[in-house]
Amino acid sequence: MKVLSIETSSSSVSAALIVDAEVVGFSVINLSQLHVETIIPLIDSILKLTKVTKDDLDAVCVDIGPGLFTGLRVGIVTANTIAKTLSIPIAGITSTEVLASSVSDPTDRLVMSILDARRQEIFYGIYRLGKDGLLENITVNVVNPLNLLSELDHLEKYVMVGNLTDEVIQILGSNIDYEICTSCSKFPLADRLGLLAVTKNEFKVGEVRPLYLREPDATKSKMKIDGNG
Repeated sequence: MKVLSIETSSSSVSAALIVDAEVVGFSVINLSQLHVETIIPLIDSILKLTKVTKDDLDAVCVDIGPGLFTGLRVGIVTANTIAKTLSIPIAGITSTEVLASSVSDPTDRLVMSILDARRQEIFYGIYRLGKDGLLENITVNVVNPLNLLSELDHLEKYVMVGNLTDEVIQILGSNIDYEICTSCSKFPLADRLGLLAVTKNEFKVGEVRPLYLREPDATKSKMKIDGNG
């Protein structure tokens, strides 16, 4: 199975090709602003490198957020267009789950993903890593870092992944029991996204929609997610 993976939720934009649950092509670039003129050549370069044509693709997956509005819109429109044009299934994965999936070692701690949301806010997601290696989604939210502690269960232990700024680390202090995954990426990447999509195997015919957590992008500032993401 050949799966094209598209990651555009942050300033680290990437694409990957997954073949039979293995990453065979991957490329990432850092941008201050993403345009469709950027992501298409990135995808084309991955396919050229791996000697795979678009007609060879069996599925496509994309990050649906939360993340930067323009980046999400470009990535999702691109993925939906590819899926529709080629008549192949598509899967959408949240950025916070992509980050959390980089914690591969068994742990009894909750996995907490953090991403810069700008506007003096952060996106975060909390997950429980099961014995089977799959993630159970607990919550995804957007919050001012100053209010982060009030959102957390202080009796739980956490492993943190993502964009942990000095401000966030200072706020957490010794108020909760946490450790930082130093080997994990600070941003969602297409290789991890693609592997996660293949593992979850929730591809469908149709379109995926972005996950927005705040105004004016959405009417709700918080959403709970069931175990299926």
